[in-house]
Amino acid sequence: ITYGDWSSDVCSSDLDEAAIERKGAAPIQPLLDEINRASDLAALGRLAARFNREGLPAFIRLGPEPDLGNASMFIATVGEGARGLPDRDLYLNTDERSMLLRTEYLAHVKAMFALLGQSAQAADTTAQQVMTVETAIARASYDRLTMRDPARRYNPMSFAALQQLAPSIDFAAYFATASAPAVMRVNVTNPQYLRDLEDRKSTRLNSSH
Repeated sequence: ITYGDWSSDVCSSDLDEAAIERKGAAPIQPLLDEINRASDLAALGRLAARFNREGLPAFIRLGPEPDLGNASMFIATVGEGARGLPDRDLYLNTDERSMLLRTEYLAHVKAMFALLGQSAQAADTTAQQVMTVETAIARASYDRLTMRDPARRYNPMSFAALQQLAPSIDFAAYFATASAPAVMRVNVTNPQYLRDLEDRKSTRLNSSH
């Protein structure tokens, strides 16, 4: 197959809107089923590792970054994950713009669950649960000013110390699932973020299912 044939096939498949609509959520149903089976923080950690490997957003991020303590080295860095809204403060601020964006985002999330086949009432309930979870994650996250402070983002520690921050997440398995090498030392951009995740493990962290 030539590049031209391949690019033509890809473009044709992307442009076949009727076929896309007929398939609905079927292409991602196995992933949705896997998400639904994740019933605790340990399972969500394994799922986040897979997402990290495949380039999908999750509530924990792993990647190499320059070691601020040794410019000749890189260090495995565990950081805060993604949220639906682009800024942490949009979940928390009470100004008119932030409140409007939250309302519009909630409507969007509800529409997505309706497209997956949920009733209007069920979609509304699930969307509210998503917002509750994402708001909790936002509260645990650094604000923009703190994120711009290299000293606050540099928290090197042993791998064992990382595990103690959130014992419910098997970080050895997380690294392996994410196709990351085993390491003895890591940087955690926001240790309190992981502590807060651990503290909330008994709540419905996975309520967005």
